[in-house]
Amino acid sequence: SAAVHVKSVLQVDGTLHTGTSALDADGLVGVGGTLDLGSGTHMFGGSVTINGGLSGNGLVIFDGVGTSTITNPGGSNLPSTQITAGAGTVVFSGTSISIGGTLSLTSGTLSIAGGNTTSVSSTATFSGGTLSGGGSLDLNGNVTFSGTTSSTPPQILASGNWTASSANF
Repeated sequence: SAAVHVKSVLQVDGTLHTGTSALDADGLVGVGGTLDLGSGTHMFGGSVTINGGLSGNGLVIFDGVGTSTITNPGGSNLPSTQITAGAGTVVFSGTSISIGGTLSLTSGTLSIAGGNTTSVSSTATFSGGTLSGGGSLDLNGNVTFSGTTSSTPPQILASGNWTASSANF
């Protein structure tokens, strides 16, 4: 399947089904309708607001170089999520973000905004970058910290096994 690369704004007011194709959106993404990400790997470089529905069981990679704000008032689960933002910052904002798979922070900054609870249903791996924020991070699987720094971490709730090496809090 061919990849779809959107270099500007993507607004989904109907239904967009990607199947196994990759979606690479460099700009702002708004979902008022339904975005079905299927089983592919998708990259988002800008802010994402999900007021409608989101489904899929693939991988979402936030790879922007600036500050990207992710809000999900529609309440849909994000699929497995990776933060690979280099010098960028990804802010999980609003009241809650639910990740229905794994969470991985490899570079950049992941900030859990005050008043936000981000829950992860599977494993979480923090192997680089910075974790910050005034909100809560609810991790329901095994957690590995190795190389991620944090001087102002969010509240972290963990119900699985916790492994840490080279973590700096």
